[in-house]
Amino acid sequence: MAVTSLPRVTTRAIASRPSNVEIDLTRLYRAFVGQESWRDPEKTVYVEAGSREGAVRKIAGAIAALEFGTTAESAAARIYNCVSAAELIEDGTGEDDALKLFQVGWSGPECIAWVEQPLFLVREPAALIRAWARIAGRAQS
Repeated sequence: MAVTSLPRVTTRAIASRPSNVEIDLTRLYRAFVGQESWRDPEKTVYVEAGSREGAVRKIAGAIAALEFGTTAESAAARIYNCVSAAELIEDGTGEDDALKLFQVGWSGPECIAWVEQPLFLVREPAALIRAWARIAGRAQS
């Protein structure tokens, strides 16, 4: 199933209302990967997986492939806050569900911080890239 093939997706956590996201939310997770060294930025990773544990395994494997000398086990130890897309939408603010996927900081009901450099480990990232690109304009205004 293509990521962009479902214009309105509901998940168990938000089954009571349809989403306005053109992304298959049923298998999407976001996690943060801590720095390998003080010089490296923290990574924010979006991945398709069947479970939270599966998401962590996939992310760890990808990080191990990207970072010379890193094993999947050592990468897994740096992964934290692995959250489903449904949880991100449920906890986010605003009307646009797609933008809620990229919110990382709030001041009261207003989002004040967004994911800056996402890494997409999905089969078809176009819809996620388009949604994230809309944030660049918001962050600069």
